[in-house]
Amino acid sequence: MSGKPTDPVARFWRKVDKNGPINLDLGPCWQWLGKPHRSGYGRHKAADGVVYAHRFSYELNVGPIPEDLQIDHLCRNTMCVRPDHLESVTGKENVLRSDAPTAIHARKTLCDAGHPLSGDNLHVYKIRATGTFGRRCRACGAERAREYRARRAVAA
Repeated sequence: MSGKPTDPVARFWRKVDKNGPINLDLGPCWQWLGKPHRSGYGRHKAADGVVYAHRFSYELNVGPIPEDLQIDHLCRNTMCVRPDHLESVTGKENVLRSDAPTAIHARKTLCDAGHPLSGDNLHVYKIRATGTFGRRCRACGAERAREYRARRAVAA
């Protein structure tokens, strides 16, 4: 070894394969070849410590990430570092774009029985334990209440 520090930018590019998996809408991903973090995102040793590779790429190629924003992978490939596959978004937007249960539920426009989750049929309620909000179908709630009252009437 020469003893002088390795340039983090040059080291970064040595770990990028620009012929990664193809996204039909966006083109080929630039696949990070370095070791992934247990979270599934690439890691890179930069001048100021270990950072996520996609964030390093965004800052290198696009610019600083605003303090209140996160980087979302438009290609859904967490090991991709291609700048035009990355977008700075709010944490809420990042979660809602994901396949997490919360995001899937938030995108629903109909309840499981097929009633619309909108207008007068939508009941928004606060979840005490988390302070967040949930959504319920009023028609299904009314049906459950009728069934409950019928069971109680029979039992009485």
